Amino acid sequence: LGGGGAEAVREALHRVLAGAHIKLREENRPKLARLAVLLLRKLQALAAASPPRLGETAPLAAALRSIAAQAPLEVAQACIDRLLAARAQWLR
Repeated sequence: LGGGGAEAVREALHRVLAGAHIKLREENRPKLARLAVLLLRKLQALAAASPPRLGETAPLAAALRSIAAQAPLEVAQACIDRLLAARAQWLR
């Protein structure tokens, strides 16, 4: 997800999500959960950049929303885990 522009990122994520859709196989749920974690980390990195690279977040946020619609509990847990990790880092 590094480079190639927003349209290339959007297309790559679309293809990954289409191939890993829950309706195709229930076993895709853990794959989607892992992708959600990776997307959350990338969103955090973009927001933490100096200056923040918020213009690059749209395709990532859209993909995360799509995953959340398919696997809401897994995405919620991923969000909680990332928030707890960020909290622990802030408290250092």
